[in-house]
Amino acid sequence: GPAAEAAAPRTRILLADDDPVNREVLQYMLEGLGYAVVSVANGLLAVQALEQAYFPLAIIDHQMPEMDGQTAIRVIRQAFPPGVQPFIIALTADARIETQQVLQEAGADIFLSKPVTRQTLSQALARSPRLSAVSQPESAAAQDSALQDSALQESTLQSSTLQGSTLSWLDTSVLADLYASLGAYNQQAHHQVLDLFLDSAPKLVQNIRAAAQIPDLEALAANLHALKGSCELFGAVRLAARCREFENEARAGRTNHLEDQAADLDVLFQQVYNYIADLRSGKIPPPQPSAPHPEAPQGNR
Repeated sequence: GPAAEAAAPRTRILLADDDPVNREVLQYMLEGLGYAVVSVANGLLAVQALEQAYFPLAIIDHQMPEMDGQTAIRVIRQAFPPGVQPFIIALTADARIETQQVLQEAGADIFLSKPVTRQTLSQALARSPRLSAVSQPESAAAQDSALQDSALQESTLQSSTLQGSTLSWLDTSVLADLYASLGAYNQQAHHQVLDLFLDSAPKLVQNIRAAAQIPDLEALAANLHALKGSCELFGAVRLAARCREFENEARAGRTNHLEDQAADLDVLFQQVYNYIADLRSGKIPPPQPSAPHPEAPQGNR
C-alpha cells in the first residue's frame, strides 16, 4: 500500500556535468521526479562514484574537463561487470549525428539534448529498463505541484502581461519553461539557480577575456562552451549564438580579433547579467508560461 511505497528508498541516479547551473537544474528536476541524485563535476569523478556504489542510471555530459563524457563512458563500459553496468544517458549540447555516433560507440544507451526540459528528461528516464522495476516515482507532493502548475496556467492565461515578450536578445518562454520545470512555486529553486548563474557566469566571462588575450584557444573554447550552456538554459539566445560562433572559431584555430570579440561578448553579457540580477532581486516579475505547460508532471498515469 502507500505506506510501504513511502518507505521504499528512492532510486539513485548519478549525474555528471561540469556546468554548476545545469547540474543544479537537473538535480532539482530529478529530485522533483522522485529520484535521489549524486552529482559530480567531471567524468573522472563519475567513474570514482561508480566504483564506490551501484547506480542503475547515470546521466553523463559530453564535454567536461579532467575526463570528458565520451572517455568516462568508455571506461565505465570496460571497467565494470555486466551486472552493475548503469543505463547511460549521454547529455550533449551538440545534436549532430557524428557526435551521437561517437557517444554510441563509447557505450551510451541514449542521448539527451541540452537544454533539458522536465518533459524530455522524463521521456529519457522512461526508456531505461533499469528504472522500469521502480514504479514511476510521482510523489504526492509532485502531483500537488502539478495541480498548482495547472492552476497557475489558468491564472496566467487570463493576465497576459509578460507573455511571449521575446526581447530580441532573450526568449522569455525558455525562462518560463525553466521555472515551470523546477516547479512553478519552488521559489527557493528559482533563486538558487539564478544565484549560481550570477556567481559563475562572470568568472567565465573573465576567463574568456584572459584566454583571448594570451591567446589560449583551448581555454577560450572551453569557457565559451560553458557560458553558452548557461545562456541556452535561461533563453539568452543572442549571447548563446555569439558564444557558439566564437567557440567554433576558437576550435578552428582562428586567432584574428580575439580580444575585440571577447569585449563585444562582454557587452552582450552585461545585458543578460543585469536582467537576471533584476529577476533575482524582484525588480522584474518572473516570466509566465504563455500556454498550458506540458512539462508539469501528470501524477500517476
